[in-house]
Amino acid sequence: KPARFLPGQASSPVGPPPVVPGSEPLSKRELEVARLVASGNSSKEVASQLNLSVRTVEKHRANIMAKIGVRDVGSLTRYSIQHGLVTL
Repeated sequence: KPARFLPGQASSPVGPPPVVPGSEPLSKRELEVARLVASGNSSKEVASQLNLSVRTVEKHRANIMAKIGVRDVGSLTRYSIQHGLVTL
Protein backbone atom coordinates (compact mmCIF):
# COMPACT_ATOMS: atom_id res chain seq x y z
CA LYS A 1 0.00 0.00 0.00
CA PRO A 2 1.53 3.35 -1.02
CA ALA A 3 2.44 5.70 1.80
CA ARG A 4 0.59 8.97 2.10
CA PHE A 5 2.11 12.33 2.97
CA LEU A 6 0.82 13.42 6.36
CA PRO A 7 0.38 17.11 7.21
CA GLY A 8 3.15 18.24 9.52
CA GLN A 9 5.49 15.48 8.33
CA ALA A 10 9.04 16.71 7.75
CA SER A 11 9.86 17.38 4.14
CA SER A 12 13.09 17.77 2.28
CA PRO A 13 13.76 21.33 1.01
CA VAL A 14 15.71 20.10 -2.01
CA GLY A 15 16.03 16.86 -3.93
CA PRO A 16 13.80 13.85 -4.42
CA PRO A 17 11.08 12.97 -1.95
CA PRO A 18 12.09 10.76 0.96
CA VAL A 19 11.95 7.03 0.39
CA VAL A 20 9.20 5.47 2.45
CA PRO A 21 9.86 1.88 3.53
CA GLY A 22 7.75 -0.49 1.47
CA SER A 23 7.31 1.95 -1.40
CA GLU A 24 9.24 2.44 -4.61
CA PRO A 25 11.22 5.65 -5.07
CA LEU A 26 10.38 7.79 -8.10
CA SER A 27 12.63 7.26 -11.11
CA LYS A 28 14.55 10.15 -12.65
CA ARG A 29 11.97 10.39 -15.46
CA GLU A 30 9.08 10.27 -12.98
CA LEU A 31 10.68 13.13 -11.05
CA GLU A 32 10.92 15.16 -14.29
CA VAL A 33 7.27 14.47 -15.13
CA ALA A 34 6.16 15.26 -11.56
CA ARG A 35 8.00 18.60 -11.63
CA LEU A 36 6.49 19.60 -14.95
CA VAL A 37 2.94 18.50 -14.05
CA ALA A 38 3.15 20.23 -10.67
CA SER A 39 4.35 23.38 -12.43
CA GLY A 40 1.03 23.51 -14.26
CA ASN A 41 1.92 21.87 -17.57
CA SER A 42 -0.62 19.68 -19.34
CA SER A 43 0.26 16.15 -20.41
CA LYS A 44 0.56 17.42 -23.98
CA GLU A 45 3.00 20.17 -22.91
CA VAL A 46 5.05 17.72 -20.82
CA ALA A 47 5.15 15.28 -23.74
CA SER A 48 6.41 18.01 -26.05
CA GLN A 49 9.10 19.19 -23.59
CA LEU A 50 10.40 15.68 -22.89
CA ASN A 51 9.94 14.36 -26.43
CA LEU A 52 7.51 11.65 -25.27
CA SER A 53 4.02 10.62 -26.34
CA VAL A 54 1.07 11.98 -24.38
CA ARG A 55 0.14 8.42 -23.46
CA THR A 56 3.62 7.81 -21.99
CA VAL A 57 3.35 10.99 -19.89
CA GLU A 58 -0.09 9.91 -18.65
CA LYS A 59 1.31 6.50 -17.69
CA HIS A 60 4.22 8.12 -15.83
CA ARG A 61 1.77 10.41 -14.04
CA ALA A 62 -0.42 7.45 -13.03
CA ASN A 63 2.64 5.56 -11.74
CA ILE A 64 3.81 8.62 -9.76
CA MET A 65 0.41 9.10 -8.18
CA ALA A 66 0.19 5.42 -7.24
CA LYS A 67 3.67 5.47 -5.69
CA ILE A 68 3.03 8.56 -3.56
CA GLY A 69 -0.54 7.60 -2.72
CA VAL A 70 -2.52 10.47 -4.24
CA ARG A 71 -5.50 10.46 -6.57
CA ASP A 72 -5.51 13.87 -8.24
CA VAL A 73 -3.12 16.38 -9.79
CA GLY A 74 -3.78 18.91 -7.02
CA SER A 75 -2.48 16.45 -4.44
CA LEU A 76 0.49 15.64 -6.67
CA THR A 77 1.23 19.37 -6.89
CA ARG A 78 0.97 19.79 -3.10
CA TYR A 79 3.27 16.80 -2.56
CA SER A 80 5.79 18.20 -5.07
CA ILE A 81 5.86 21.60 -3.36
CA GLN A 82 6.16 20.08 0.12
CA HIS A 83 9.06 17.89 -0.99
CA GLY A 84 10.97 20.61 -2.82
CA LEU A 85 10.39 19.35 -6.36
CA VAL A 86 8.91 22.72 -7.35
CA THR A 87 8.87 26.13 -5.70
CA LEU A 88 6.20 28.80 -5.67
